[in-house]
Amino acid sequence: MYTNIPSVLILVSLMKQFNIRYVVASPGTRNTPLVHSIENDDFFKVYSVVDERSAGFVALGMSEELDEPVCVTCTAATATCNYAPAMKEAYERKIQLVALTADQNIQSMFHMEDQCIDQRNMYEGYVKYAVDVPKIRDESDYWYCNRCINEAFLELNHNGKGPVQINYHVDYGLEELAVAPVRELPQTRKITRYYEESINWKNMSDALSGKKILVLGGSNLETTGKLKQQLNVFFDKYDAVLVCDHFANERGENILNPAGIGDVWWSEVDKYRPDYIITFGNIFYSTIKYAIGSGEKTKHWHIAIDGTVNDGFRCLENLFEMTPETFFENINKHTSFSNNHEFYNVWKEGIKALKYPELNFTNF
Repeated sequence: MYTNIPSVLILVSLMKQFNIRYVVASPGTRNTPLVHSIENDDFFKVYSVVDERSAGFVALGMSEELDEPVCVTCTAATATCNYAPAMKEAYERKIQLVALTADQNIQSMFHMEDQCIDQRNMYEGYVKYAVDVPKIRDESDYWYCNRCINEAFLELNHNGKGPVQINYHVDYGLEELAVAPVRELPQTRKITRYYEESINWKNMSDALSGKKILVLGGSNLETTGKLKQQLNVFFDKYDAVLVCDHFANERGENILNPAGIGDVWWSEVDKYRPDYIITFGNIFYSTIKYAIGSGEKTKHWHIAIDGTVNDGFRCLENLFEMTPETFFENINKHTSFSNNHEFYNVWKEGIKALKYPELNFTNF
């Protein structure tokens, strides 16, 4: 049985998906929903250490011995301060220690609310990454919570190992903290980061076979022409629409730049929505993001040289830490598909139908 608090359910689901099974727990009230949920799941191994300072070092030693992430969890407020020595040592020695700090209502901080201190990024300088997860009230909060916890877990072994903090708000009454009515743990979205040497490119290629694909290029600087060449090969092999805004610095016969698309396609969004969105570049100035949206069945793959999460469509599934040239060159090698450009033709006809007035010097 699990708690029904959404943020805790996301946390537990992602702990399982990232294979984080060891937890050292100290007693308290705010972390009751988390501890109760993982104690009732056979996947987890939970150890009880009453003193938080000691618990931090027990988890530190376990993580070093196992060479995998180990979590510590306690109640809110000054109890969390006792993790600081272990977090600092974990940072200096590159050990994957995860501080799961339950938190109170931030609005009441310093206004006669007991056991309420500022826990946001409280281990600054002691962790690789810290996230502050709000109480979930709507879909936007749910997406933000899911994204932040994914980012924290992804950072545990990204460009070297080290500790992270996940500060999650459980502003609920005692009666809500104490119950666990959920029988099956809901599956939440996991974001996976891939590197060139660890990818099964054939599987990636097969996933795109027969799918409608939108390739969206943001601001990017590439001077060799190799990216354009690989984009054209990709266009020939897959049913893909290539869209690059001006700052992507890519032009070509098969590359579209539909200005104003966000203003005219709202009523037909499903017609132009892809199954997969593949993005590269930094900032996306195109209004396509707002016109197409994500849709429940759309999957987003993002290519980033530094491996930074970019979840602008709120459906990011795979993150590829490499150059876009590397991505498209490898995925092109592992397919023999050809297509009739059906999805591309839908876009091209839609763009042809756009009617613009005669414009002189205007914002547009």
